[in-house]
Amino acid sequence: MYKSEQDETDDALFLNMTRMSPDDVYVTLEHLDNINWNVVENYTLQQNQDDTMDAATKFSPMPQEFIPYCPTGPPDSTCFPGSLKFEVEICGADTHKSKFLYSHRLNRIYVDMGYSFSVQFRWDAAEQPAPAMYVRATTVFQDQAQAQKRVTRCTQHYHETPKNGVELSEAMRSGVLVSSRGAGAQDVYYCGAAPDSWHSVLVRLAAPTTHAYQFACKNSCSSGINRRTIAVLFTLEDHTGKVWGRQTVGARVCSCPKREIKREEGEAPPGKRRAPPPPAAAPAPAPGKRIRLEVVDEVIQLPPINVVGRRVYTAGLGVMLSMMEEKRAMAARSHLPTEELDASIAQIKAHLEKPSDSQK
Repeated sequence: MYKSEQDETDDALFLNMTRMSPDDVYVTLEHLDNINWNVVENYTLQQNQDDTMDAATKFSPMPQEFIPYCPTGPPDSTCFPGSLKFEVEICGADTHKSKFLYSHRLNRIYVDMGYSFSVQFRWDAAEQPAPAMYVRATTVFQDQAQAQKRVTRCTQHYHETPKNGVELSEAMRSGVLVSSRGAGAQDVYYCGAAPDSWHSVLVRLAAPTTHAYQFACKNSCSSGINRRTIAVLFTLEDHTGKVWGRQTVGARVCSCPKREIKREEGEAPPGKRRAPPPPAAAPAPAPGKRIRLEVVDEVIQLPPINVVGRRVYTAGLGVMLSMMEEKRAMAARSHLPTEELDASIAQIKAHLEKPSDSQK
């Protein structure tokens, strides 16, 4: 739009007034009649908009940094799925014959130090109390006599220089279990810097998924684990630290997982005296099958069934007895209640020792 010489004069006059001190304003009073007040109005409106934008930028809320809850004292090892039906699974397809194996019989992983192993976490996402949940992995000693002690990294591996040169926090440097995402990864937090806090890895998960971990120390390290049996407690938590479910799996970190799994399952290496054969157990799952770490299931009342043939009758009860005894052994190793299993085993044995009602 074309401006006249008078308009340009008015604009310059008004801008000069805005830059004057109060003592100099009287000099321009005689020119007030010549000012185009539309210029004043437009300038004031623009200034107000600028002030509003500056205020919005200045006072906009900044996202708060998440501070993880770090529990103190020995963690509870009682396993339970909770209302969200929390489950932990080891994927058999991810195992490696020389680096990572899983014993279904012992509920224990055998893995080389520094090798990534994946763990599948499942829960009822439709019922979770928040948009995201947290899974805490805490390494503990399985022996009750050692349960009051923290599992810490040995002196040699504590002072080891990280491969990528990233500075590690005290909690990450001291713990034996780390996330495969590496130091400084988003949504991964480490606890255990305080003397009374157990070392743990806390991972934020928006939905059930898989996460990979690594061990940074071996069972044989004399100043660390020192050949004591360890396990990893997996707890499902919300952002406040409330526990919604807990599962556990044993672990052994060694250079030769295949040799160790054979030794601990009772199959001694060639050239040495063989250990007594282990009790009959269900065959290990085929590669690729997901191994579920189950808790004790609900008690199911069998309906009245007419079985033709004494041999079929005893064989069926024998299969149930074998599976119930195996389930009881797994529950005992995981410190789960066994009262209902004991009662069921006793009932099955009682039926096996006497003829069925139809043969009386």
